[in-house]
Amino acid sequence: MSLLKNRPLIHIARKYIQNRRLKKLIKFGVVGATAFMASYLMYILLCKSFLSFGHQLDEIFLSVLPFYILFSVVGDITGIAVGYPINKKWTFKTQVDHSRNYFIGYAMVYVFSFLLNQFILYALVEWCRDYEYISDPFISKIIATGFSASTNFAGTNFLVFQKRFVQ
Repeated sequence: MSLLKNRPLIHIARKYIQNRRLKKLIKFGVVGATAFMASYLMYILLCKSFLSFGHQLDEIFLSVLPFYILFSVVGDITGIAVGYPINKKWTFKTQVDHSRNYFIGYAMVYVFSFLLNQFILYALVEWCRDYEYISDPFISKIIATGFSASTNFAGTNFLVFQKRFVQ
């Protein structure tokens, strides 16, 4: 007899891992982490390149938006481009009707999430200047993305890739 068979925690863990919603959440987390890494790498690359110019381009960018917001936009678009096909084919594959196009709904969820992300990023950098670590654009981007991740899962799971029942 196995030592693990009679242990209640193992039984509970096995039961939850077999839960479809939890599996979907784990898959979404893996895809989200991959998309975030692509997004964040693009963001860092653009910010570091910009900062290496010694703020010579500040006047151009600051007349529109702070540089970190503009580069966050580019990074988030990169993340969406990475995450959408993987989520559609892997995370939500059992909910996908191949005769439908999900991209518009997916984009709408991510536009809302994106706006939330940019607002939080701006608020942390601009309004929390007294807190050295929080107001750092690189750390603020991670915090802001954490808030928008739950919006992304709820929107894509319950609105975009909603399972349709045929009568």
